[in-house]
Amino acid sequence: MPAIDFQNRPATLEHVRKILAVPDESSLAPWLRQPFPIAKGSHLYCQGDEAGDVFVLLDGTLKAYQVSPDGEESIVRFCFPGEVLWTSGFQAHSRSTSVVALEKSHAVSMPDVVLQRLMTEHDSVQQRCFQLLSKIIKEEQAFIHLLAVGNADRRVAYLLTHIWRQQGGCSNTPFRIRVAMTRSDMGRYLGLSEETVSRVFSRMQSMGLIQIQHPEVDLVDLPRIEQMAHGEQLQAATV
Repeated sequence: MPAIDFQNRPATLEHVRKILAVPDESSLAPWLRQPFPIAKGSHLYCQGDEAGDVFVLLDGTLKAYQVSPDGEESIVRFCFPGEVLWTSGFQAHSRSTSVVALEKSHAVSMPDVVLQRLMTEHDSVQQRCFQLLSKIIKEEQAFIHLLAVGNADRRVAYLLTHIWRQQGGCSNTPFRIRVAMTRSDMGRYLGLSEETVSRVFSRMQSMGLIQIQHPEVDLVDLPRIEQMAHGEQLQAATV
């Protein structure tokens, strides 16, 4: 995704308009608030907060998590640029998750009633929101299946390819992604220990699949990583 000039309101407005498939800027401009920074470690909102705003992530990485009554943290998903954070507010009066920035990020917001109205007034917005929801549901179904049948190598490979797709699927070689989450966060998300995640990363690097340049990771052999993510037997290394 190209860099966004956060001081250029027309460019940001056009960017969000495309994400939500709003036909014209006039119905969106009065309600779209100025982009704002979210410092690393700061919360966009917390579980139990009153719902009300829709957020669009412009850059950075966020972590959505829930805390059980006994204090155990469960990571729901990682959020990447272009994602809309709004579902928890449509059918409930309070937020069902907490969302925290894993690195300095920027977002823009508007009242959720505005998005609901745009969905009513414009078929394109309604279709786009359904597409976004459908994408989330399909990803969650695939992830549940992965947790049921996938070993540690497959789970980590899945996460790396997921990040690559969410960050735009850059066509450059080697394929480079920015990994803002810690090994501990990855482990809690994938149902693995931090030590296991670190061992898988080391093993994938020794196999020539990735090259770690923290916080970036080069997916040196993306086809074989995708094979691993799908649980397929690895073929010979590409040249």
